[in-house]
Amino acid sequence: MKVKIPQEWYEILLKASEQKRMKFSQFVDYIFRTDECLNLPEVPTSGRMRSLTLSVNVDEKELVRKIHKFLFCS
Repeated sequence: MKVKIPQEWYEILLKASEQKRMKFSQFVDYIFRTDECLNLPEVPTSGRMRSLTLSVNVDEKELVRKIHKFLFCS
């Protein structure tokens, strides 16, 4: 499954996955299952999108919503 997220979100998630010592795909799965959030300030996006290929079969809108909630607690 392919999902597009803002490049800035991708960079934050990549750094967070490295800090948790998880592969990026495992980290995305973790985000989908957790209620944890980082409570970061809202990041302005440039409009550039990053395409992710995931082995998880989930709704794209739901995953983007979960990632947004994980990053910004909203």
